[in-house]
Amino acid sequence: MKYSELPGIKKELSAIYLGTGDYGSGISPCESFKILDRFVALGGTFIDTAHVYGAWATSGYNGGYGNSEKVIGEWLDKTGMRQSIAVGTKGAHPDLGTGVSRMNPEDIDVHITESLQRLRADYIDLYWVHTDEPAIPSRGRPAQGNWLFQLEYTAPGGGVRGGLRARAPGFCRQPDRLVPRQGDPFS
Repeated sequence: MKYSELPGIKKELSAIYLGTGDYGSGISPCESFKILDRFVALGGTFIDTAHVYGAWATSGYNGGYGNSEKVIGEWLDKTGMRQSIAVGTKGAHPDLGTGVSRMNPEDIDVHITESLQRLRADYIDLYWVHTDEPAIPSRGRPAQGNWLFQLEYTAPGGGVRGGLRARAPGFCRQPDRLVPRQGDPFS
């Protein structure tokens, strides 16, 4: 497996990260644990989840929102791997029922706090938003209204080690700057 680094995250990030959108919804916790175990056995160190994952499955493991995060939190607890596995989660997804935007400091605080609780963690390695709000500036100090791009952001329930908005300059448009897309990631 190849690895890369991101500023603010003191863990090696595997070139392949594991998406977990259906964990606790379409994939049972037991099967999810097996997939997570296999991912780590192959050298994986970066897991992707989101506050909204599972919202479409109200009969899911957490009753909807956060199904995936709850499964990952339990797996991290069971395996004791929190210090070696990087967890990236997302928030501020518009409400699935109403379409109401969640791109504001209050809703992001709630999403981060709920994600930390479900992940059974006191920090999130990488936090980013699911959608972009072009009216919000992507650069500048928080005092200038840029609450979203602040690294070392602290929510009431814990902290975030690094943060990106959905269209962070240089990241989403040119992702090869984060993870080179050349060759075999396992070599």
